[in-house]
Amino acid sequence: MAVAPNAVPQDRETAAIRLAQELVRNSSAERWNNWAAAQAQSGRYEEALAGFTCALELDAGNPIFMGNLAWVAVELRRWRQAAHWAAEAIAHLPPGSEPARARLEELRAQAAAQQPPWRPEQAAQCLSAFRGDDGNERDYFATHQRRYLATLDMVPAAQPGARLLELGAAFHHLTPALRLLAGYQDIRCSDVWQGDATAEHVVRASDGQVERFQVDNFDAERGAWPYADGSYDMVLCCEMLEHLALDPMAMLSEINRVLRPGGHLLLTTPNLASAKAIAWLARGESPYCWSQFEPRGIPTDRHNREYTTSEVVRLLECAGLAPVRVTTETFYWPQPPAVFAQLASLGYPLARRGDTTMVLARKAGPVKDRYPEEFYQTRGTQQQRRDLDR
Repeated sequence: MAVAPNAVPQDRETAAIRLAQELVRNSSAERWNNWAAAQAQSGRYEEALAGFTCALELDAGNPIFMGNLAWVAVELRRWRQAAHWAAEAIAHLPPGSEPARARLEELRAQAAAQQPPWRPEQAAQCLSAFRGDDGNERDYFATHQRRYLATLDMVPAAQPGARLLELGAAFHHLTPALRLLAGYQDIRCSDVWQGDATAEHVVRASDGQVERFQVDNFDAERGAWPYADGSYDMVLCCEMLEHLALDPMAMLSEINRVLRPGGHLLLTTPNLASAKAIAWLARGESPYCWSQFEPRGIPTDRHNREYTTSEVVRLLECAGLAPVRVTTETFYWPQPPAVFAQLASLGYPLARRGDTTMVLARKAGPVKDRYPEEFYQTRGTQQQRRDLDR
């Protein structure tokens, strides 16, 4: 939208390579903008989004870069981002920029028409109201509030009678908003504890409003779940996959089973191929975002296996779940432009380098591969050795 056409030579592939090499020598905002423009004009909008973000990191408040972010966000159907950056660009435009202002207003209106029915400030207020009084709950909420908001944005609005299952609900920070904003009146939750097979969890808002949810106690990767086939229209699996220690496909297979045909799964998990992970690994540190052992913990208290975004997509496809929208977002760690410059100069993708993978998938059919070779070793295993020793 605000790309300077003279900055991008006609041979776009050659230009992109040359610009990437220049980025390593001098990672300026203008060069990032030009590199991203070359990507966008070749239809690589996810790459362009990363490049324009780097440009804005180096020159905050630049309305051209903001406008370009709004433009590619529309192309990627990321409506909330598009509306945000269009509004920011308009606010930073200098006097006499009426043609650019008009185009940005068009982008903002286009994005606004596609957003969920609730406004961002409504979502933030609803989530904050139910963050709880316990210090541990509040600390967790403060760390994850941005992820909660992004997750809520990706949840399809409920149809009449729709049922939702929220796995690993834990603090229930998101659960009330799923009912009050997304419209899911019939919500069931799961967690793991020592005690009864089910319990009622009561959450109270700061204004005294009370919401009640039924929570089932079971291990998500071991044993059958207490739900009938095709019982749910929507399943949320947020920040659980990385905690599984033995059999992730067991959980995904059960998700497939309890979803109705065409039902949706929304899954979020740390991204092992994030810019943060690459930077830490280059320094000789662990790329995992949380791998600490707990002295008195259970195996699933820590991150046992983190996944790249492409691995998450392959797991879902093996489980008969077709990705509808795949994105990564940056919630916890900055994305240094120097890391991106090195990746671009080597010809590696910049897209999907956020610290969190977020995938909305649809049940397309039965499980395709219960033990995909990429993730499971089935011959020469340690269990086979133990069986021989008996």
